[in-house]
Amino acid sequence: MDANDMKDYLWLIKTNKGDFFITVIGNWTQEEAARKVQVVFETIKLGITAMIPRKRATGPDDAMGTIYQ
Repeated sequence: MDANDMKDYLWLIKTNKGDFFITVIGNWTQEEAARKVQVVFETIKLGITAMIPRKRATGPDDAMGTIYQ
């Protein structure tokens, strides 16, 4: 896998213990990367209340595509 093939996804993860910015880097789709984040939070027993995809440049469109659980 070439470094140029790597993708990165950034989310604002909201939990009952606080909010976290999480970046996932790899050769995955956004859905696969989101599932990896969910598995990590399930493993540490920290419930996700929302996963908000973010862009590197912030702006008014950043909250679009919000996934609430």
